[in-house]
Amino acid sequence: MVYEKEQELKDHYNKYPRGGTTIANPQALRSIFDMAEINISPHSNVLDLGCASGVMSDIIRREYDVNVTGVDSAFSRILIGREERPNIEYIEQDIHKFVRTTARKFDLIILGYGLKADRKHGADRSERYRIKKKLYEDKIIYNQGM
Repeated sequence: MVYEKEQELKDHYNKYPRGGTTIANPQALRSIFDMAEINISPHSNVLDLGCASGVMSDIIRREYDVNVTGVDSAFSRILIGREERPNIEYIEQDIHKFVRTTARKFDLIILGYGLKADRKHGADRSERYRIKKKLYEDKIIYNQGM
């Protein structure tokens, strides 16, 4: 879903305060990673762009013993995540700005719905490529609400 107006995006955040498009089942996540031939070593650095409250981030952290950084511009979702899943590093920031300004590199990047919600930044393959080129060390997963 692409939101044309900021109010539509805010309404979506209010309707789904914890996020509504994530993979919340550890077995399903493992199956997806296996199909994509993604092998994550313990203590790897994972970035979840558009993390919402960090449901999927926390599953990845627990299942693979990795460090997860979640970035989302929805402050209400970040607050929920910090309270419910405190072992994740949360950054409240526009994901496009984060990509442009960070010097950090990651072993795995999860791209959530945050890209699709922002038509202004051209949420398409070229944007995913730019993110991959700047931040990515090994694998990238594009979560389209599987």
